[in-house]
Order: sequence, then C-alpha cells, then structure tokens
Amino acid sequence: MSREQKLEQALHDFVTEIRAYQSHECEECEIIGPLLRQADAVLSAPKAEAHPDDKAVDRFAEAMKIKLALKRKEGRGGWWDDAFCNNPEISAMLREHVEKGDPLDVGNLAMMLHQRGERIAPAPKAEAKDYPAALFRRAQDTAARAAARFPQPNYVTLKIAEEAGEVVRGAVHYAEERMEWIEVEEEIVQLMAMLIRFVTEGDLVNGVTPPNCAELPSNGGTHG
Repeated sequence: MSREQKLEQALHDFVTEIRAYQSHECEECEIIGPLLRQADAVLSAPKAEAHPDDKAVDRFAEAMKIKLALKRKEGRGGWWDDAFCNNPEISAMLREHVEKGDPLDVGNLAMMLHQRGERIAPAPKAEAKDYPAALFRRAQDTAARAAARFPQPNYVTLKIAEEAGEVVRGAVHYAEERMEWIEVEEEIVQLMAMLIRFVTEGDLVNGVTPPNCAELPSNGGTHG
C-alpha cells in the first residue's frame, strides 16, 4: 500500500468513526460538519492513475526493504555510521555488486550513499591491478576504526580465531552457493584487520606485546 493509499484509508476510518460516534450532532456542528463534508469530497473524487515511474519506485522500494531486513537478520547494518563503514567501502561494494549483476543490491548500496549525503567515491587506481592490496587498505581502515572504538586492553588473539572461523564458514557457504563472494571478502577484511591490530597493538588482556609495539593508551577494559 502506497503512502497516499494509507492516508486515504486513515481519513476514511476517521470519518467513519466520527459519524458512528454521534452522527446527527457531528453533521450539525459548525466546525466538524464542514470538515466531514470536505473529507467526503476528497474520498469521492476520481483518483488519478499513478505514473508508471511512481509505481515502479514503490515496488522497488518494497523489494529493497525486504532485502535489507534479510541482511539485518544476518547481523549486517550500520551503514549510516562511519564507525562501521565509510564512503570508500560502500562505494567499493557498489561497484562489486554492479559486476555481480543484482540491481537490488546496487539500489540498496546507492541508497546508503544517498542518505549519507555522499557521492560514489572514485575507484582507487591500483584496485583493479592489485586485489590483495585493495583488501589490505580496507583492512587498515577497519583496524583503525576498531582500535578507536574498542581500544586496548582487548582480546585481539581470541578475535583472530573468531574471524578466521568466519572466513572458513564463508568459504564453505560460498562453495555451497549459500553466500556471495563479496560477503566472504568482508570476512577476509575483518580477519586481516584483527591481524593488523595484533602486530601493531598486541593483546594486552593476554599479555602479548609485539617487540616493536609502542605502549598504547587504554580505556580500562572495553573489549570488542
């Protein structure tokens, strides 16, 4: 049901309920009576046929909502928050989904950038030539945000094991055609990010400090 249809239904229900409450008094009231008659005129007026563009956008928006809801159940989200993802990452995923061929995913990613008030970021020139390097750059950005959000002391070693398990699970699901490669790629980036944190920060909860690791500030016990 479109927004206009919902408003029309609400108006119809309101008028019906008012008349059912005190029909005669409402019709004679100097204030309510004219409002009811105006509502009748609106409800009885011929309805303009929606433009095909509007119909298509409404159908596409409903499909987008369904896909987003499915992804939320998988733990995805946070596109509006730079602590979880940023413009270059969303732009990169949009390009990847264009190549994958699903217009619904492309639409959702485009919506995210639009609602963030951003444009699609230019593609890094080295990305097409050096895929691992592109993943590493994404992992560096992810590690920096994670370190700011969940500083030491932190169970980094345990998080490495957890993320490695997610990569293995993703690989199996990809082989079984139950997961897209872009989702596996995101798990790879998360694992790389934790490894970057391990070699640059260590794991102060478990007493691991790399030899070349400078002492890092702590917030006293937030783990993530």
